[in-house]
Amino acid sequence: MNYDPKKTHLISRIREVLESQSLAGLATSSSDIPYLSLVAFAVTDDLRYILFSTDTNTRKYSNISKNPSISFLIDSRKNADSDLSSAVAITATGHVEWINEQEMDRFKGIFLGKHPQLRDFVDSNTTVLLRADIDKYIVVSNFSKVSELAMSD
Repeated sequence: MNYDPKKTHLISRIREVLESQSLAGLATSSSDIPYLSLVAFAVTDDLRYILFSTDTNTRKYSNISKNPSISFLIDSRKNADSDLSSAVAITATGHVEWINEQEMDRFKGIFLGKHPQLRDFVDSNTTVLLRADIDKYIVVSNFSKVSELAMSD
């Protein structure tokens, strides 16, 4: 793979925002009706997977069961006037996969490494840890500068 400084900078920027934030907006849909919820998340080192947990008795779980296509919005805003020019917003698009037994310990460790306070929730009988396989990151900075990173690159 050839060294591409723009791509390397974009990956660093994505990683910086994702590692600095604890919560994301998660968009799901069912019957063409979008639904947005707030979730705690963690990302794998290679940025290919975003992990999150949910109770199985939620609308988001029901929506994902019917339509695994999702998107996340993760941003660096501080609710200040300067956010319009300095905040970075990242949309991650992909689809949800159920985690198999062989992968569970690894992904659970990553998620709880970022959110140890959620151990009881994650260990609950009605909670599931899910893996979003990310296809693309869309990064908006300086209010309107858009960059994209396809994970197939």
